Amino acid sequence: MTSTMVPEAADRPGVLPSERLLANGMAVPALRADLRRIDNKRNALSVTMVWFWVAVVIGGAGWVDRWCGRWVVAYPVFTPVQLYRRVHFAHHKDEFGPDEPDMAFYSPYPCTRRALRRRLFRDAVGISGWKNFVPLVKNTRRKPFRPIGLSIFGVQAVLWAAMWAATGRWWIYPLLWFLPWMTEWRVINRLRSIAEHGGMERSSDRRATTHNVRQSWLARFWIVPYNTGWHLAHHVDMGVPWRNLPAFHAELERAGYITDAITYKSYWALWKALSSADETTEVRAAA
Repeated sequence: MTSTMVPEAADRPGVLPSERLLANGMAVPALRADLRRIDNKRNALSVTMVWFWVAVVIGGAGWVDRWCGRWVVAYPVFTPVQLYRRVHFAHHKDEFGPDEPDMAFYSPYPCTRRALRRRLFRDAVGISGWKNFVPLVKNTRRKPFRPIGLSIFGVQAVLWAAMWAATGRWWIYPLLWFLPWMTEWRVINRLRSIAEHGGMERSSDRRATTHNVRQSWLARFWIVPYNTGWHLAHHVDMGVPWRNLPAFHAELERAGYITDAITYKSYWALWKALSSADETTEVRAAA
């Protein structure tokens, strides 16, 4: 029976500071300047490619500009990015601390396989999606949130109209955009999220707050695109742009900060560990 998901202290050697990394894991200023450099042209290409794949699946398309964070990336997927940004910063400031916004999402691990299947079932049939969609609708009635909510639903209306006009089929949007957001995306989001922080603990050592998983091309395509899978490096220094996370991760490996002992060989292996609790534990908890 696994009682905790946190790696043993012996598997998290105190190798820092080093010649290229500071005591907190961040790169030395000269190296960090290179890691933090943002290639706007490549970023624009990446967002364009997101919409290219949407076009392949359902005939949609998109265009990138400075406001793409809201109008091209966030609002099409029902995300009030202004609020999300605030919550995400709180998450990075003190993972598993008193102000951790996702504590309920990360803390109940390891769990039993039955418990994980139950949560994934709720995601797959739209129960979790409905719980997120209803507050979005209700909050649109509130004056402070109304401009954001109306913008989100306005973008959805444009998407529906565009898909209808492009395909001649009104059902393309609800079937291939809204329904996957309510169901399939919820499953993927839960699996990705628990693979980032499920069952970890509050600590100044990011290796105790964030999992590390060996990346594969299939996982990068389906579960953790755009370097999301190099999540430990992201939490060591959230100032490093996503495109440079593999290079920063390699620096952490070379320094001995990230070792094989704390690295799961695949997401499947991590999900298996996250659902390895004894079934009797769930029964006692329920009682």
